Amino acid sequence: MQKARLERLRGRRVFDEVFARGRSASFRHFHLRVWVTGSDAPRVAIAAGKRLGAAVVRNRLRRRWREVVRRGPELRGGVTVILVLRGAALDAEYSEMVRRWAWAVEKAGIGRWSGDR
Repeated sequence: MQKARLERLRGRRVFDEVFARGRSASFRHFHLRVWVTGSDAPRVAIAAGKRLGAAVVRNRLRRRWREVVRRGPELRGGVTVILVLRGAALDAEYSEMVRRWAWAVEKAGIGRWSGDR
């Protein structure tokens, strides 16, 4: 079975709506905002604030986490997720990032992890 394609979340209005209506959960490496909409494909945004470092550092961090999300648990359709990265994400090993993301997805009830990816 092929994973559903993740769509990128764009537009300030959508971000504001997720922050206003969505549920939140905090973890060591990131803060998660989840809103169950009704769209077909899951939508994901990864935010890294300036306090994490220079643009090069933030972009590298976003790329790493985008790959974790892409290869990680399959998110169910109709879910909009904003991942706000924290300082602890800077020093995280890739395997730890995958483990933390899988655990967060299970805890939030927004996807399932088969563990074979």
